[in-house]
Amino acid sequence: MSDPSPFDAIGGSLALDFVNTIANRGHAEKRRDMLAKLSDLQRWLATFGLAAEGLVEAHLTEARAIRERLHDLFCPAAQGRAVGEAALEAFDNDLRAASGGRRLQRRQGRIVWDWAPDTDTLHRSLFPVLADAAELLVSGDLEKLRECQGPGCGWLFLDRSRGRPRRWCSMQDCGNKAKARRHYRRQADS
Repeated sequence: MSDPSPFDAIGGSLALDFVNTIANRGHAEKRRDMLAKLSDLQRWLATFGLAAEGLVEAHLTEARAIRERLHDLFCPAAQGRAVGEAALEAFDNDLRAASGGRRLQRRQGRIVWDWAPDTDTLHRSLFPVLADAAELLVSGDLEKLRECQGPGCGWLFLDRSRGRPRRWCSMQDCGNKAKARRHYRRQADS
C-alpha cells in the first residue's frame, strides 16, 4: 500500500479506520505507523470529529495498544474465521473502561450524555471508536468484513457492494497496483 492521503476513511467504520492507521501492515520493511507521534493521534481524532484536546504522551501508547487489540478482534473475521475469545475479552475490557465514565446529566431542561469529571481523556476521545466497534460486532455485518488483498496492505474494510466482490482497500491504491501488475505480466508474456 502506498502512502494514501493521511487518514483515509476507507474502512466503512470508524473502528476500522482507526485500525487502518498502520500502512503496509503485512510488510515488515515497509510498515509505517501513522500514529507515530501524539500530534498524529490528535490529527486523526480531529479528522474524524473526535475530541483531541488534553491528550498526553502516555495516551499515544495506550491508543496504539487499543488499535492493535481492535485489529486482533476484527482480523480473523475479515479472513472468514470466528472472533477469538481472548480478543473479545480484551475488547470488552477496553469498552467498559471507556464507557465507565459516561453518565446522564440534565442541561437546560434536557437529559444528555456527559462524562464524569475524572474520566480519562483518552477514553473520552476513543469512546466513539470503541462504541462503533461494538456496534459492528453485534450488527451482523462481520460477514461483510474483508482484508485488502493488496500484497502486504492489511487494511480492513466493510464490503457493502452488491454481491460483495470488493478485494481492495481502494481502487485508487491497491486496486490500481494490481491492475498494473496484471498488465505488466500480460505484456511480458506476449
